[in-house]
Amino acid sequence: VDGKNWVVRGETIFDYWESETTDQFSNKSIDFFVDETGKGFGCSINGSDVNMHTLHHNGTFETLLVETLPNNVSSDECSISISSEERIQIVYNTDDDLRLARLAEKNVLYQQRTWHLRTIVEDVFSEGLKLEIDSESKTHIFFVDVDDALRHVWFNKAFWNNSVLDSGPIGGDIEVKIDEHNWFHIVYLRESEGELALLKFNDTQEIRQV
Repeated sequence: VDGKNWVVRGETIFDYWESETTDQFSNKSIDFFVDETGKGFGCSINGSDVNMHTLHHNGTFETLLVETLPNNVSSDECSISISSEERIQIVYNTDDDLRLARLAEKNVLYQQRTWHLRTIVEDVFSEGLKLEIDSESKTHIFFVDVDDALRHVWFNKAFWNNSVLDSGPIGGDIEVKIDEHNWFHIVYLRESEGELALLKFNDTQEIRQV
């Protein structure tokens, strides 16, 4: 996988699992990850509410409202990521547009945690939303557009850029990882060929594998 050979061995620790049900719920999309300290962060869509969730080390579960959408606007997917400076960002769709929310923590300017909201692309989103932040704190968004193509939208700290990585048609399941050397690794399904594709690239190189 990805140019490497793997040896899989049984581990008894995998036999012990715990489960817990929280009071939080979502009737649509959920995205969740745990950082290196064991703290969890997530986003969800529940009706017209876009929420951020924090699972603290002591087990408490906190929810912060990002936005309540108007009745004539629907949202189906969200994705969350955190920069190396611990700045939280969430991207979610509003119909076929994409909106980015940046969280400003309490400081001399803000008496409470405040979301900054901005629509970044319009009339283009279909499914498969992923948000990643690289080591330079640049925001990268990947998704399947209305033409079933794999699209990349990123912010270079001055303006937004937009490109098609694969003209498709591709499936709605996308997995994205940015490594410590700012190489992008994207796995997705090319539906017309029935192939699982791996796209790797950085600022100067690109590698495609199936």
